Amino acid sequence: MNKLYELWEKFINFLAEYDSQKITEIIRQLNWNEVLYKPLFWVLVVPMFGYLLWKRRFQTLLLIFSLVLFVMLALYTLPPAGQPIPLSKILSFAGGSIALVAVNLYFLFVRS
Repeated sequence: MNKLYELWEKFINFLAEYDSQKITEIIRQLNWNEVLYKPLFWVLVVPMFGYLLWKRRFQTLLLIFSLVLFVMLALYTLPPAGQPIPLSKILSFAGGSIALVAVNLYFLFVRS
């Protein structure tokens, strides 16, 4: 029981330290070109996508790609916390989000 309590405390401390703003800043500072050349990234990603393709889980693949595209859209259109957001950035974020929702709705419900 003590071990479970320690794990719970570590989880709570993680959530307290890494709030959404800190996670966003970490993702903004991450060098994606460096990540793409790490073998560990490919060792984790290729088998996962291979398994999803083999099991024909196309809806899960669509959901993963949509999540990645939404994060990229949010990182490139929205400024860091505390800065004003220009109207053009808000419109491009809203348009991209609506497009992602439309594509997901089409493939998950219409073509199911």
